[in-house]
Amino acid sequence: MTDINLLPWREKRREEKKRGFIILLMLGVAMACLVTFGIYYYSTELILEQTARNQRLKDKITIYENRIKEISGLKKLRQALVSRMMVVQNLQVTRTLTVRLFDEVIKIMPDGAYLTHIDRVKDKITVKGFAESNTNISEMMRKIEASSWIQHPQLTEIKKSEDGSKDASQLKEQDKNEFNLSFILKPKTMFGVTP
Repeated sequence: MTDINLLPWREKRREEKKRGFIILLMLGVAMACLVTFGIYYYSTELILEQTARNQRLKDKITIYENRIKEISGLKKLRQALVSRMMVVQNLQVTRTLTVRLFDEVIKIMPDGAYLTHIDRVKDKITVKGFAESNTNISEMMRKIEASSWIQHPQLTEIKKSEDGSKDASQLKEQDKNEFNLSFILKPKTMFGVTP
């Protein structure tokens, strides 16, 4: 006789396939969650590592900025020291200029001429005086040109002074030449080294 299977085998097969599908679906979802979590963890680690690098760079930048500030402070200090040294050096060189001026004025003054006024503005000296003749003034200008301490004479004015004037009464009873002359008081050598 023929065996007839009365069990619902098709339904069992469908249930088994359905169970297998659900198992595979669960495994797929679990794998997708694991992959997503792995990617999230990896990207979070990359972000944290980059943030740590950025922080290290900011720290180094801060250190170098502080060093740059120190260097600029040192440069300012150096500039201040150099300017002080220049002032001291200038004072050292010019401390005897007034004495030297009077010494040189004595050397350049010819007989027959005298000064009534000396004015100094920085290195420019302006003198006023009287001379018996224009030759005396010319001789004084030649001596200024030959001097190693005073230079660039500029004669701004020569005028005849009459006998009756107050300043002219000190010379002989003749016409006198009143003059205004300016020159520079500075050694002709370089770098402030005196001859």
